Amino acid sequence: MSTSTDSPPADAESEAVRDLKRYLLWMFLALFLLVVGAAVYLCYQHPRLAEPLGAGGTVASVLLASAAVVRPRR
Repeated sequence: MSTSTDSPPADAESEAVRDLKRYLLWMFLALFLLVVGAAVYLCYQHPRLAEPLGAGGTVASVLLASAAVVRPRR
């Protein structure tokens, strides 16, 4: 009985998937902080729009809620 050495071991594939998930999590976090920071900066420059921290909290809540809805259930 011969074994094929063409395919990588299962551990290497699972490690690659873990690395990809970790990378995507960091990218989501960076995008999240960028959007919240932009909303706070906009409200800081134009105080008539809203209170800066209140607007940042609202944007953060909406982004987290939408991520929770989109995330697949296991």
